[in-house]
Amino acid sequence: MSVSERASVILGRVFNDPATIEAVDELKADLTKKATASSGDAASRQRNLDVLWGLEALMVKIRANIKIEQEEQAE
Repeated sequence: MSVSERASVILGRVFNDPATIEAVDELKADLTKKATASSGDAASRQRNLDVLWGLEALMVKIRANIKIEQEEQAE
């Protein structure tokens, strides 16, 4: 499923915003810290790792849709 041109433009604006980039990076850092902390139980660490992987997969998908839109505009 591909996103519409309008949605791609909006995603580009939101996810190229410095505040969004900083917030996502902070979330990734927090999840990484929790996933590797020895103080938590194994299930909690695994949940945090799963969320981290899901977030990264989401970001890859968003970037792919933004890139497609930017390439289309260049043509």
